[in-house]
Amino acid sequence: MTLDELARNAGVLPISEDGLRSIIEDLQDAQDLEPKEFIAEARYALRGIGAILPPERFDVVNIGAVAGITAVLHWPEMLEALNATGDFEGEASCTTVRQLVGLVDDCVRPDVAAKFLHIEDDEAALLEAFLDLQSHWTRRLLDRVEVVLADGGGAKQLGEQLGIDNKRAQRKLWRWGLKTLKRQGRRVIPGHPGR
Repeated sequence: MTLDELARNAGVLPISEDGLRSIIEDLQDAQDLEPKEFIAEARYALRGIGAILPPERFDVVNIGAVAGITAVLHWPEMLEALNATGDFEGEASCTTVRQLVGLVDDCVRPDVAAKFLHIEDDEAALLEAFLDLQSHWTRRLLDRVEVVLADGGGAKQLGEQLGIDNKRAQRKLWRWGLKTLKRQGRRVIPGHPGR
Protein backbone atom coordinates (compact mmCIF):
# COMPACT_ATOMS: atom_id res chain seq x y z
CA MET A 1 0.00 0.00 0.00
CA THR A 2 1.25 3.46 -0.87
CA LEU A 3 0.27 6.94 0.26
CA ASP A 4 -1.75 7.35 -2.94
CA GLU A 5 -3.68 4.14 -2.22
CA LEU A 6 -4.23 5.31 1.34
CA ALA A 7 -5.56 8.65 0.06
CA ARG A 8 -7.94 6.87 -2.32
CA ASN A 9 -9.44 5.02 0.66
CA ALA A 10 -10.18 8.26 2.51
CA GLY A 11 -13.89 7.62 2.92
CA VAL A 12 -13.53 4.19 4.54
CA LEU A 13 -10.62 4.76 6.92
CA PRO A 14 -11.22 5.27 10.67
CA ILE A 15 -10.07 8.86 10.34
CA SER A 16 -11.36 12.02 8.70
CA GLU A 17 -10.07 13.22 5.34
CA ASP A 18 -8.42 16.19 7.09
CA GLY A 19 -6.65 13.81 9.47
CA LEU A 20 -5.40 11.75 6.54
CA ARG A 21 -4.31 14.93 4.77
CA SER A 22 -2.28 15.90 7.88
CA ILE A 23 -0.43 12.58 7.76
CA ILE A 24 0.32 12.90 4.05
CA GLU A 25 1.43 16.53 4.30
CA ASP A 26 3.67 15.76 7.28
CA LEU A 27 5.39 12.99 5.32
CA GLN A 28 5.75 15.21 2.24
CA ASP A 29 7.22 18.05 4.30
CA ALA A 30 9.89 15.72 5.74
CA GLN A 31 10.70 13.80 2.54
CA ASP A 32 13.91 15.74 1.75
CA LEU A 33 15.49 14.91 5.11
CA GLU A 34 17.96 12.11 5.73
CA PRO A 35 16.20 8.87 6.77
CA LYS A 36 17.00 9.19 10.51
CA GLU A 37 15.84 12.81 10.58
CA PHE A 38 12.79 11.92 8.45
CA ILE A 39 11.75 9.25 10.95
CA ALA A 40 12.16 11.61 13.91
CA GLU A 41 10.41 14.52 12.20
CA ALA A 42 7.54 12.45 10.77
CA ARG A 43 7.04 10.13 13.77
CA TYR A 44 3.45 11.25 14.36
CA ALA A 45 2.64 10.68 10.70
CA LEU A 46 4.24 7.22 10.92
CA ARG A 47 2.21 6.45 14.04
CA GLY A 48 -0.88 7.78 12.24
CA ILE A 49 -0.28 5.39 9.36
CA GLY A 50 0.03 2.55 11.85
CA ALA A 51 -3.22 3.65 13.46
CA ILE A 52 -5.24 3.34 10.26
CA LEU A 53 -3.70 0.34 8.52
CA PRO A 54 -5.77 -2.85 8.56
CA PRO A 55 -4.69 -5.36 11.25
CA GLU A 56 -3.01 -7.70 8.77
CA ARG A 57 -0.76 -4.84 7.60
CA PHE A 58 0.01 -3.39 11.02
CA ASP A 59 3.77 -3.91 11.21
CA VAL A 60 6.95 -1.86 10.90
CA VAL A 61 7.69 -2.93 7.31
CA ASN A 62 4.24 -1.96 6.00
CA ILE A 63 4.21 1.35 7.88
CA GLY A 64 7.58 2.17 6.37
CA ALA A 65 6.46 1.09 2.90
CA VAL A 66 3.41 3.38 3.01
CA ALA A 67 5.62 6.25 4.18
CA GLY A 68 8.14 5.54 1.43
CA ILE A 69 11.01 4.39 3.64
CA THR A 70 12.67 0.98 3.77
CA ALA A 71 12.08 0.08 7.40
CA VAL A 72 14.53 -2.84 7.33
CA LEU A 73 17.44 -0.46 6.62
CA HIS A 74 16.40 1.81 9.49
CA TRP A 75 14.96 -0.77 11.87
CA PRO A 76 16.26 0.67 15.19
CA GLU A 77 15.10 4.20 14.37
CA MET A 78 11.69 3.00 13.14
CA LEU A 79 11.14 0.88 16.25
CA GLU A 80 12.17 3.74 18.51
CA ALA A 81 9.82 6.19 16.77
CA LEU A 82 6.87 3.77 16.60
CA ASN A 83 7.27 2.35 20.11
CA ALA A 84 8.02 5.78 21.66
CA THR A 85 11.26 4.64 23.24
CA GLY A 86 14.71 6.25 23.43
CA ASP A 87 14.50 9.91 22.39
CA PHE A 88 10.69 9.64 22.24
CA GLU A 89 10.17 8.13 25.68
CA GLY A 90 6.90 9.30 27.24
CA GLU A 91 5.10 9.94 23.95
CA ALA A 92 2.15 7.84 22.83
CA SER A 93 3.34 4.80 20.90
CA CYS A 94 1.93 3.69 17.58
CA THR A 95 -0.13 1.04 19.37
CA THR A 96 -1.56 3.65 21.74
CA VAL A 97 -2.38 6.00 18.83
CA ARG A 98 -4.05 3.03 17.10
CA GLN A 99 -6.16 2.41 20.23
CA LEU A 100 -7.03 6.11 20.43
CA VAL A 101 -8.21 6.19 16.81
CA GLY A 102 -10.18 2.97 17.37
CA LEU A 103 -11.94 4.36 20.44
CA VAL A 104 -12.84 7.58 18.64
CA ASP A 105 -14.14 5.54 15.69
CA ASP A 106 -16.32 3.68 18.23
CA CYS A 107 -17.80 7.04 19.35
CA VAL A 108 -15.68 7.68 22.43
CA ARG A 109 -14.99 11.41 22.69
CA PRO A 110 -11.29 12.09 21.88
CA ASP A 111 -10.41 13.67 25.24
CA VAL A 112 -12.10 10.85 27.16
CA ALA A 113 -10.31 8.23 25.04
CA ALA A 114 -6.95 9.97 25.60
CA LYS A 115 -7.47 10.05 29.38
CA PHE A 116 -8.44 6.38 29.36
CA LEU A 117 -5.20 5.58 27.52
CA HIS A 118 -3.15 7.78 29.90
CA ILE A 119 -1.98 10.12 27.14
CA GLU A 120 -0.59 13.39 28.48
CA ASP A 121 -2.90 16.39 27.94
CA ASP A 122 -0.48 18.25 25.63
CA GLU A 123 0.07 15.23 23.44
CA ALA A 124 -3.65 14.40 23.47
CA ALA A 125 -4.36 17.90 22.13
CA LEU A 126 -1.62 17.49 19.49
CA LEU A 127 -3.02 14.12 18.35
CA GLU A 128 -6.59 15.43 18.35
CA ALA A 129 -5.63 18.35 16.10
CA PHE A 130 -3.17 16.44 13.91
CA LEU A 131 -5.51 13.50 13.25
CA ASP A 132 -8.66 15.67 13.27
CA LEU A 133 -10.22 13.35 15.84
CA GLN A 134 -12.97 15.73 16.96
CA SER A 135 -14.61 15.96 13.56
CA HIS A 136 -14.29 12.20 13.00
CA TRP A 137 -15.93 11.57 16.39
CA THR A 138 -18.73 14.00 15.54
CA ARG A 139 -19.35 12.31 12.20
CA ARG A 140 -19.38 8.82 13.74
CA LEU A 141 -21.73 9.95 16.51
CA LEU A 142 -24.06 11.52 13.96
CA ASP A 143 -24.02 8.27 11.98
CA ARG A 144 -25.06 6.39 15.12
CA VAL A 145 -27.89 8.86 15.77
CA GLU A 146 -29.11 8.48 12.21
CA VAL A 147 -29.08 4.67 12.42
CA VAL A 148 -30.96 4.68 15.74
CA LEU A 149 -33.61 7.00 14.29
CA ALA A 150 -33.88 4.97 11.08
CA ASP A 151 -34.45 1.83 13.15
CA GLY A 152 -37.26 3.60 15.04
CA GLY A 153 -35.21 3.78 18.24
CA GLY A 154 -34.76 6.56 20.68
CA ALA A 155 -32.56 7.77 23.50
CA LYS A 156 -32.58 4.41 25.28
CA GLN A 157 -31.16 2.60 22.25
CA LEU A 158 -28.57 5.31 21.64
CA GLY A 159 -27.55 5.24 25.30
CA GLU A 160 -27.11 1.47 25.15
CA GLN A 161 -24.96 1.73 22.03
CA LEU A 162 -22.77 4.48 23.45
CA GLY A 163 -22.70 3.28 27.05
CA ILE A 164 -24.10 6.53 28.43
CA ASP A 165 -27.03 7.32 30.70
CA ASN A 166 -30.49 8.13 29.34
CA LYS A 167 -30.29 11.87 30.09
CA ARG A 168 -27.06 12.35 28.10
CA ALA A 169 -28.41 10.12 25.33
CA GLN A 170 -31.54 12.29 25.07
CA ARG A 171 -29.41 15.44 24.74
CA LYS A 172 -27.25 13.84 22.05
CA LEU A 173 -30.24 12.46 20.17
CA TRP A 174 -32.80 15.27 20.31
CA ARG A 175 -30.94 18.49 21.03
CA TRP A 176 -27.86 17.87 18.95
CA GLY A 177 -28.31 14.90 16.63
CA LEU A 178 -31.73 15.58 15.19
CA LYS A 179 -31.02 19.29 14.70
CA THR A 180 -27.70 18.57 13.02
CA LEU A 181 -29.25 15.99 10.71
CA LYS A 182 -31.97 18.46 9.71
CA ARG A 183 -29.40 21.22 9.11
CA GLN A 184 -27.47 18.88 6.82
CA GLY A 185 -30.64 18.04 4.92
CA ARG A 186 -30.50 14.40 5.94
CA ARG A 187 -33.73 12.47 6.38
CA VAL A 188 -35.47 13.03 9.70
CA ILE A 189 -37.95 10.44 10.92
CA PRO A 190 -41.48 11.93 11.27
CA GLY A 191 -43.09 11.56 14.66
CA HIS A 192 -39.94 12.03 16.72
CA PRO A 193 -39.71 14.94 19.15
CA GLY A 194 -38.05 18.04 17.76
CA ARG A 195 -38.96 17.41 14.13
